[in-house]
Amino acid sequence: MALVTRQVNNTGTPLYAPNGTLLVNKTITFVLVDEYGRPTSAFDGSGEHVATTVRVKTDANGEFTINLWPNSRQADKFTAYLCTIDAPDTERFTSQVPAGATPLTWLEFKLNGTPLTPLFKPRRCSYRRSGNTFS
Repeated sequence: MALVTRQVNNTGTPLYAPNGTLLVNKTITFVLVDEYGRPTSAFDGSGEHVATTVRVKTDANGEFTINLWPNSRQADKFTAYLCTIDAPDTERFTSQVPAGATPLTWLEFKLNGTPLTPLFKPRRCSYRRSGNTFS
């Protein structure tokens, strides 16, 4: 069975660097990461292996199209894409690709961004003398 993917593109809305320079022929890297931001592997619900790293280059208009695996198709653990653009002064971010039949725009992908915070946050425990309770 073929791996289910969803198209992500910025057709009609070229990428620009913070200084206003059109991002032509720049590599965009999408790395599948876990809740701690570490590269991870995944298997689709159909049993297909998901590529950990996927790259695409922008064209002469600063546009790109790529097919990414929808993170929602893996129920047993959290995954997101760490996205890096190979251009000065551009910031890395994380986001998830929801399942869907229609293409996802770059803006929708970025707005779906998810901060990488651990699922388990150790609780600070302190002992209070008055009443001998933990807080």
